[in-house]
Amino acid sequence: MAVPPVAAVYQRYCPLAPPEALGSPAAMDLLYALDDRAQANTLDPASIAPVARFFGADTIWVSNDMAFERFRTPRPELTDALLAARPAGLAEPTTFGAPTPNVPALATLDETVLANPMIGEPIPPVELVDVEDPVGMVRAATRLVVLAGSGDGVVDASAAGLLRGDEAVLYAADLGPTDHVDDADLVIVTDSNRDRAHQWRGTQDVVGFTETGGPGTDVLQRDTADQRLPVFVDQSPIHETTAAVAGLDVRATSYGEPFAYRPEDRPAMAVDGDPSTAWLVADRFNPLGQSIDVSGDLSGLSLLQSQQSGASRMISAVRLDFDNVTSVVDLGDESLHGGGQAIDVPPGSTSVRVTIVAVAPRPGATDPGASAVGFAELGLGSHLETVRLPDDVRAVAPSTSMAIVLTRLRTDPLDRWRSDPEPRMIRQFDLGAGRQFTAKFVLRRDARAPDYVLNRLAGVDTATSNRRLEGDPKSTAAHAFDGDPNTAWTSPFSDVVGSTLTVRLVPSESTTSLTLTQPVDELHSTITRVTVSIGGGSTSLDVPPPDASGQSTIEFPATTGSSLSLSVDAIAPRTTVDRRYAETTVLPVAVREIGAVSIAAPRPLEQAPECRSDLVDVDGQAIPIEVSADTITQLLAGASVTVVPCDPAQVDLTAGAHEMITAAGSATGIDVDQVVLRSGAEAPATAGCSCRSCNEFISLVADRRACSAA
Repeated sequence: MAVPPVAAVYQRYCPLAPPEALGSPAAMDLLYALDDRAQANTLDPASIAPVARFFGADTIWVSNDMAFERFRTPRPELTDALLAARPAGLAEPTTFGAPTPNVPALATLDETVLANPMIGEPIPPVELVDVEDPVGMVRAATRLVVLAGSGDGVVDASAAGLLRGDEAVLYAADLGPTDHVDDADLVIVTDSNRDRAHQWRGTQDVVGFTETGGPGTDVLQRDTADQRLPVFVDQSPIHETTAAVAGLDVRATSYGEPFAYRPEDRPAMAVDGDPSTAWLVADRFNPLGQSIDVSGDLSGLSLLQSQQSGASRMISAVRLDFDNVTSVVDLGDESLHGGGQAIDVPPGSTSVRVTIVAVAPRPGATDPGASAVGFAELGLGSHLETVRLPDDVRAVAPSTSMAIVLTRLRTDPLDRWRSDPEPRMIRQFDLGAGRQFTAKFVLRRDARAPDYVLNRLAGVDTATSNRRLEGDPKSTAAHAFDGDPNTAWTSPFSDVVGSTLTVRLVPSESTTSLTLTQPVDELHSTITRVTVSIGGGSTSLDVPPPDASGQSTIEFPATTGSSLSLSVDAIAPRTTVDRRYAETTVLPVAVREIGAVSIAAPRPLEQAPECRSDLVDVDGQAIPIEVSADTITQLLAGASVTVVPCDPAQVDLTAGAHEMITAAGSATGIDVDQVVLRSGAEAPATAGCSCRSCNEFISLVADRRACSAA
């Protein structure tokens, strides 16, 4: 590869450590790629040290005494625990000051507080964490990596162990006409540099959904907050990760809420065949005039509104603008359930704009604010959204080492206002030549999976609930029947009444009473009335006030049946003020134990095979991967686990287009969060060279593989 002019060295071979005061666009992009994940509590600890080295940082300063509640930044206890675990490449933290609880000035009672016992524990006010094997601000590298993507790709490749932070990283989008990608020691293709909106109003919810590429945006209503960082001079779609919906063109005026980006609410979610996802718009805002546009086959058009539990608003009327016909349609109860409200499509119509013209209160509302509205499905079948990787290194020679890094977009499962932008990965990429790849997969438990899915993952048939504390597997119904008073089923915030627990009974045993043990504290509301259903009959009963231990006894006529359901009908509410909208919010209820002699013991389920074929496939062919009993144990404990294919043979991919699809964690209990395909020999891990002066650095650029004594 031709050596660039000395003045361009920082921008080209060290684009992540430029001389400008605030850094180049590439440097800022990398900084925010790391910070966005830290703010969202989805940062992979393995990426911290490599990125620190790219920035020439030898020490990380951690302020645990900050007023985190003001801007909803991560809880300092979580950061302290992350660093105390000694992520690879980081030394043990050096602490300053006596450990002290960080007690917020504003109320911050949320899912994290209830789910994580470390919240409120004393932590050092300040910590310094040394980066092992740091590199200087001015350095030469002995290893050149070309990366197709952006700063997010650098973070993902670092987490995958492909980057140490002492390499010279050259983005494929910066390749010049005299550059040859095959001169690189490694070429990494990532699903980063996404064509998406970026706002700078806050530290969370800053990026939009992945768009179709090219000039302009896929949002029909101009968003002045969308200020995308131009990382590369060449903004050609060939350098971008883009997304498209198969068989349809679907767009909307807006999505999510007006002052934050929630890509999981994008319009594609209304045509994916999954009613648990939806196009949502105008959360805490006026939705009138907002619309969703669809072009394609409109046969079967129907409007099923979003299935948000406890939503406070529904769409009561829409205007339908077909190709040549316009009408206004009232939406009723039919639009809230099943397949939705059927719509007559004029013959020959291939496009429709559905505009919200009226909203009304929604039955069963528990949301304390004005909920978002939108459509879960448009009745047009299942049209999958495929994410396509950058195509700027297709011509890489088969002899050049190559890696493909695919990373699922996710959110903190304990964040009740967000859901994962990608319930699963659907990726397309092209290979210029056939290759054999080794593969590895990063798995995590889906913390939001339904109770029965998590029970199945644990290999036990036990109690279930229709809802629980958002994102907390330790709050499933099984914990109300495990005989341990230190565990509990916990309901969601706000949406408490209607929560139902179901458990098997011994059919031959009569049930005449239940003991109900609740927490006696200021962190929970209290259940005051329930409906008990056994054997087809139901009885509504008042719950006596709990005694000092939290226990109440509910008595009723002897009843037999194969199962018992207990539904929360009324509560004595306690409230808090939430951190996002400053709304008064009802605290959850919790049940530590439900006792009755007729409750059946949990029974083991047949264990899934250790070689799982239901998690990943390529080009329609399953890749069986190893998910051992030990892996399941680690997943159930909340750890991320790296696994490999069952077959030691390599993944053999021909030249041309390929598609990789992973299973949704909501169905399996296991999220595939990263896929790494590696082809070619590993380059030796040789440390780069740090230099004391820019003059010395300039003397080295004539031969990037040589380094004089510093």
